[in-house]
Amino acid sequence: MQKVKTKTNMLKARRVQYDYSQTDVAEELDMTMTTYGKKERGDLDFSQSEIYTLKNLLHLTNDEVFEFFFSDLLPMC
Repeated sequence: MQKVKTKTNMLKARRVQYDYSQTDVAEELDMTMTTYGKKERGDLDFSQSEIYTLKNLLHLTNDEVFEFFFSDLLPMC
């Protein structure tokens, strides 16, 4: 559980770094602020197109996209 929280904190930190509110990002993703908040907290998953938009909006590298959204899909070795 803690691992997911860390990732969501990383996403929030990046959003705040660029001075975006949850409402700002929600508008970019064409969703309500409530839905975006659930996604940012990890309660709901982001779609591929939403991840692509976030990558561009928040200037995420490919490595950051993997770390924020996909690294928990791989088994721990």
